[in-house]
Amino acid sequence: LVTIQLHETKSARRVDTIEYRGIDLFALIDQASVEIREDLGIPAQQIKTNPDLPVSEMVTASMPALEAFCIGIHTVLSQDWEGSITDLKQAVAIDTTFSYGYFVLFQVYRATNQSGPAGEAIQLAMQHLYKMPERIQFIVKANYYGNLGDTNKLLAVGQMMVELHPDDIDARLILASVRVQRNETELAIEQFKKILEIDPSRSEYLQTIAKYYQSMGDYKQASHYYKLYLEKHPNDADAYHAYGLFFKVKGNYNRARELYEKALIIDPSKVPVLVDVGDIDGKLGQDESALAKYDQALATAKTAQDRIRVYESIRNFYSSRGQMGKAIDQVNLLWAEQEKSMAPITAKLMKLEDLKLLVQAGQGQFAFEVLTAIEEGLHPPLKELAHIGYLAIYIEVEDPSNADTALANLRKAINSYQWERLRDKAWSGEGDIEVLRGHSEDAIRCFEEALKLDPDFYVVYRKIGRCYRLLGQDDKAIAALEKMIKIYPNDPKSHYELALVYYGEGSRAEAMEHLNKALDWWKNADPEFKPAQKVRATLAEWKSSIG
Repeated sequence: LVTIQLHETKSARRVDTIEYRGIDLFALIDQASVEIREDLGIPAQQIKTNPDLPVSEMVTASMPALEAFCIGIHTVLSQDWEGSITDLKQAVAIDTTFSYGYFVLFQVYRATNQSGPAGEAIQLAMQHLYKMPERIQFIVKANYYGNLGDTNKLLAVGQMMVELHPDDIDARLILASVRVQRNETELAIEQFKKILEIDPSRSEYLQTIAKYYQSMGDYKQASHYYKLYLEKHPNDADAYHAYGLFFKVKGNYNRARELYEKALIIDPSKVPVLVDVGDIDGKLGQDESALAKYDQALATAKTAQDRIRVYESIRNFYSSRGQMGKAIDQVNLLWAEQEKSMAPITAKLMKLEDLKLLVQAGQGQFAFEVLTAIEEGLHPPLKELAHIGYLAIYIEVEDPSNADTALANLRKAINSYQWERLRDKAWSGEGDIEVLRGHSEDAIRCFEEALKLDPDFYVVYRKIGRCYRLLGQDDKAIAALEKMIKIYPNDPKSHYELALVYYGEGSRAEAMEHLNKALDWWKNADPEFKPAQKVRATLAEWKSSIG
């Protein structure tokens, strides 16, 4: 018995229920496929001239293989990766021409960072590609070339798929994703706009377009598309949240808060919104309110994704205040949640973000051990991402020579695999290395290149300001640091830099005002937190010179 329910797409209202009975499951599905197309009003001549391949030819004619495959799919949804591999391997062992089975097995191998078996699985899927519909063949080819790291052929597959199937949204999504990987953002936006022409109901891509315009620094167009989405979905909490994020990143916290409050009126349990409200409170120095929001979000969180979002913000809250012990507690909670809920390879890569924090907390040796474990657990090309971690650690421990090596390796990987979205990290890293070597002018050049690639990379303004201070160009230093303060009003490192600028100019009152802001922000910092130690030492030095 096969039961099919037809629903209206906009309202989700069920309009019909159809039952098919018989002893051959594959024949029932083939029968249902034809009748559903007839019910959708597709002309009979078109159905006749464009017949579907029998499902047994597209998937498998073996019921035992299909059963093992379905169990494997269900198992992976339960995060039992190894169990899923066992079931999927059984499916393709029963039917060695089960191309789609090999393709899914490839995806699970990739998720579990088993590049060797993954390569074998996708190769076997390619060998039996003829069993799949043409559009699925393109998707398999795209994954095949993506697995090889050959973005040129991946791009060619995407372009050909769009040429042959110009109204296929999945084809345009594949092409858009390749354009994004190559940092060809405008060309990616063109594909999303074309998708909206093909199907105006896919309005979620209005937000996608807005985010990519924002990444380019075209804030006018970004705001326009956020507004368009909001106009179409005035009762969607996510619409207000996304537009609020736009203003939050720009430092317009009042406008962001207004939009977040509207989102919470629609859905009071929206964890990411609660967290972002807490982030605003935290940035404005309203610590008790921020922590209360995080507690509320954590109590409301029902999913691992929501808990991860909360742990990330609490980690950032404490690390920005120099309370590194408490920040590390959140890192441990974060990693445990990621390992439980994410694909193993994703959980490994996410740890790269926390290596710098480990060093700042005095756990440099542990940071290297974690990075070594990550690197040993990855296979090419993803293994090359470990260079991001080495670059961050060596910069933090002020080792420019080894940082240079890590930077060269990272740039080699970016060039080899066209990971253009990482190019800003390379420029910022080079700038940090130049700072360590005392080359402030070269550092500024690098930081400005990073800003061109990511206009929202605001922390770079603080670094530029410091470099101008070291060069004695006080006006430019103040201008850069004030850009940072506009986004992060209480950023202690920026206030410390401003204090040094004004002190050097002889403006002692203004210098003390900014120094006190840094001291107040770090008033609860761990005793061994070096930036806070430096600020206290500066205060003592100034008092000594006055006395």
